[in-house]
Amino acid sequence: MADLANLWDRRLGDRVPVQYLTGKTPWRNLLLQVSPAVLIPRPETEILIDLAIAASQNLPDLQQGNWADLGTGSGAIAIGLATTLPMAHIHAVDFSSQALAIAQQNARTLHVDDRIQFYLGSWFAPLSLLQGRLSGMISNPPYIPSQLISNLQPEVSLHEPHLALDGGPDGLNAIRQLVAIAPGYLVSRASG
Repeated sequence: MADLANLWDRRLGDRVPVQYLTGKTPWRNLLLQVSPAVLIPRPETEILIDLAIAASQNLPDLQQGNWADLGTGSGAIAIGLATTLPMAHIHAVDFSSQALAIAQQNARTLHVDDRIQFYLGSWFAPLSLLQGRLSGMISNPPYIPSQLISNLQPEVSLHEPHLALDGGPDGLNAIRQLVAIAPGYLVSRASG
């Protein structure tokens, strides 16, 4: 009982997210391990998987081949891709070795680790051998302007990793980089 009271005090006093206190969070139809090394996957991120499913229904060749999840964090997106695109091979990249360890553990727990390859590095850098060979890529990069992070809910600003939140002065640093580099990694499709 004292442990529960201590956790409750941390939640109320320190505004620690419940997900970090329990070490788990539900996402889609999955239960994922989380820690302060990773962002807590949000329901809004589920839309990225829905968009990948819709794209692969319109372009069936997207259902296989190589997909990249850049900035994988907890591995939620990579695991979501692996469960919804069972013929695809997923490449998950993160700059944080702690985040990558959590993503790998989640993939093992959910039995998709045989279809996800994990890389430590920045964005596309570890994937140089896949230039021109990615069927698709997904990322939920940092997009919050630096000066706004301190204004976020304390559960976010005080406890979630700033590396995964801070998108630079206008919030678009990572997005600009990904948009500039992605065409060189994606399979070229003839317009018809």
